[in-house]
Amino acid sequence: MPSVAAALEQPGSYRLRPADGSSTGIAADLRVTSAWAGVRVASLDGALSDDATTALTSAGFRPPEFGATSTARRMWFRSWTLRSAEERSEAATAITAAATALFGLPDGIAIECERRPDYEGDPRLPIALVLGAVLLAYAVVADWIVLLAWDILVPSRGHPPSATWLQVVVPIAAAVLFVGYAVVAPRVRLTWVARRRPPTAAEVDGVMPALNLVGLMLPPVCMVVGLVLTTGAG
Repeated sequence: MPSVAAALEQPGSYRLRPADGSSTGIAADLRVTSAWAGVRVASLDGALSDDATTALTSAGFRPPEFGATSTARRMWFRSWTLRSAEERSEAATAITAAATALFGLPDGIAIECERRPDYEGDPRLPIALVLGAVLLAYAVVADWIVLLAWDILVPSRGHPPSATWLQVVVPIAAAVLFVGYAVVAPRVRLTWVARRRPPTAAEVDGVMPALNLVGLMLPPVCMVVGLVLTTGAG
């Protein structure tokens, strides 16, 4: 298994382990990208010991927020930027020292990195896709209702030719915009932040996807705007 320094050259997800194979009862997960690296720490069998929490505090880790929805915020967390070879070297030294103290290892025991699935434990993409499909179905029904109301309230311009393609375009656009807002936008922001400073736990995890009032209002509002613009042009 690669060392911490080698893992920082290969983007992916890793589990930090003592090279001697000793059991620690602690999950220390390293996530590496081209711009930053972060370590999340949690106990596998209850609360961390006082020595472990002291080691993490001394290493600059942020304590967990147990009521948070973000995975990283519910664990001990610290990140580093990897913008240069010097920063990678500093990060490797800091991560190795923190893991050695966390595991209570004697001098001479190295830290190894076991490769893990990249999105292990991260439910944002599946949630966003499911909610995007729900929003797509909702948008179809909402657009039918808007079109029915339009035919009743504006009979002079009722059921215009544009209604057919609007019923297709608006739901698809609403679902794509939602997935982009829930998944793509947080990653773009994280990339932008990591160019300037180590990202926080909240920035790493982003906001868990959820349908809100703005998302539910988007399809009918877009349908009305589309009908006004297309019938007005005619």
